[in-house]
Amino acid sequence: MNTDIAKNPAPRRARASTRPEFEAGAAVSGSLSRGLQVLDVLRQARGFLSLSDIAAETGLDASTAHRLVQVLTENGYAVRDDIQKCYLPGPRALSPLSLFHPLTQLRMTFKNVTCQARARCRRCRCFIRSRSCGAK
Repeated sequence: MNTDIAKNPAPRRARASTRPEFEAGAAVSGSLSRGLQVLDVLRQARGFLSLSDIAAETGLDASTAHRLVQVLTENGYAVRDDIQKCYLPGPRALSPLSLFHPLTQLRMTFKNVTCQARARCRRCRCFIRSRSCGAK
């Protein structure tokens, strides 16, 4: 055996791509788009969704839907109920803004004001939305 070849193998040449470069970016954005579509379906659902429900709602193959839901679950955007084998939106999907986001800061700053206004003026309730006032 030639020891020079074993120590320093010839560099492998990259296989020439048959697709144009812009298609790789399109595939990434297509995957992202499908993942966001699955996330939207989960967030708009009124309860648990099975994998077949998600696939039917999005128009994706079951295997593609499964792969996307797995990624969403691993990252906290979806939650799986192991008993029912169904999915719900996860905590990151339900409150996507950080505590330091300006809108979150604004809500916290004006929480008392909006709760008082909502209690005083029932007609304002459709315009004033506060999750922690105790009102429906």
